[in-house]
Amino acid sequence: MNRRWWETFRAGPAQAVADLFSGRAGVGSTLHLDVPELLYQAFPPSRAMDRALLDGALGQWLDHMRANYADEVRRLDVAVYGKRVGDALIAMQLLDLPETRERIRADVDTWVRWMVPLRLAPERDPALECWRLMTRGQGDARHTALWLRLAEDPRREYLTVALAGLTRLPNDGDVRTNQRLAIRAIFRHVAANYHDLRPARRLFKGHLAALQFVFPRAPEHWNQISRTVLEAEASGWPKVVVGLLPEPQRHMPHNVGPRPFKEWGSLESAIAKGTAPPEVLAESLFAALEQNHAFALATGVSDYFVRTLCNIGHKLLDKHGCLSDNHMTRLGEMVERAMAWEP
Repeated sequence: MNRRWWETFRAGPAQAVADLFSGRAGVGSTLHLDVPELLYQAFPPSRAMDRALLDGALGQWLDHMRANYADEVRRLDVAVYGKRVGDALIAMQLLDLPETRERIRADVDTWVRWMVPLRLAPERDPALECWRLMTRGQGDARHTALWLRLAEDPRREYLTVALAGLTRLPNDGDVRTNQRLAIRAIFRHVAANYHDLRPARRLFKGHLAALQFVFPRAPEHWNQISRTVLEAEASGWPKVVVGLLPEPQRHMPHNVGPRPFKEWGSLESAIAKGTAPPEVLAESLFAALEQNHAFALATGVSDYFVRTLCNIGHKLLDKHGCLSDNHMTRLGEMVERAMAWEP
């Protein structure tokens, strides 16, 4: 920011913010930065007092844009108007400004109704940015039902924001509450928008992987969480949701389990050292993969099968090049199986 803008900001933050969004401030064009990035750079955490002034000024600016909707749209065009509103909300997210955020939270449905018509694209959606802003600083669980309703929206980006809201809810120290709600949100999205199992499973696996990043847990933990959510729905879930999970683990034969990791280590070592013919190594790999695939069919836990196929199979081919035609055919079949589990 240039000195002139800072002088204007000190004298009247609301006017400085209005000048910045309108372009009258004359900053940013040479830096090729949008308003949110400019503000993020100009207001580091060390400028706490200035941030508080900016928070209030952004709130005043939004109030003006909302109160003068018709005039501003006529003057600017709806695309420019919506872009500026969205930028203000993004700036509040980047700077984590609490005052205006909490004022919006107190009457969020009214604010969102104003923003909904301004959507131009997934990346230009003020209402979505408003919901994303609401995921932050949640002091209680009052918006739980709201996040679950939002998850039913057919647009994937809305499900992503709903999951962020649910995973950030206060939980009294029990993160399983957030985990169950997040899985329930995914199920509700699938129930409302999917009929075919394959794309539904692809969506479920993708969002489950994101949840595992937020809450690192073993696959068995997430299977149990998912089953708990399925069983808690008194009216039942549609078939496409039930099909996302494998049959309960209690139906698994007692003698079925994944190949122990120490055996994989021995196979990796043998491949690296070249102490056995490639045909022998390939047969060992396929025997282990068949065992891990049986475990995946019984439990729904495909990690052992897919990851070891990728890791060990790649090392075998990298070390020995192409195998025999028979072994390459079998390897192709294993890859097809893996694609069915992890599209």
